[in-house]
Amino acid sequence: MRKIRVGVLTFSDGRAYIHKDLEPLNRHYQDGLVRALEATGEVEVVAGQAIIGSNLVAQAEGHRLARRDGRYWLAIVPGEFVQFPRKVMVAKGATVTPEWPVAFTRLQCPADDFLANFPCNHIHGCYGDWTAELRHVASLLGIEARVFAEQ
Repeated sequence: MRKIRVGVLTFSDGRAYIHKDLEPLNRHYQDGLVRALEATGEVEVVAGQAIIGSNLVAQAEGHRLARRDGRYWLAIVPGEFVQFPRKVMVAKGATVTPEWPVAFTRLQCPADDFLANFPCNHIHGCYGDWTAELRHVASLLGIEARVFAEQ
């Protein structure tokens, strides 16, 4: 069975003096969560190395967790934007933070493949098929490009 990959980041209050005082406690809770998730045998955990107490540390940890084996990579996810009647779209959108823009997409890959391999909870979309151009950009940057599509 393929394990689910989960990133775990722990945030503190952001005020330096509170962060310093609570860092050992936050580390304790993060380590306990990681142990519990790994004990299921179903989860591969990628845990934050630092307890986050500033924007700079948050950015560094986010970048590290988005890498695969320490390297950046580009996920290309072809799909089709779909629309529902307005009432249905509003109801579906209400299941997340209402201030967020929501789009509905039919992916060209199995959902299980996408969920097991896509490392983030955010994605950017654009209209049109830009797969070839994105692959080219990845090659210019010297990074892997993974296209999530039916084989």
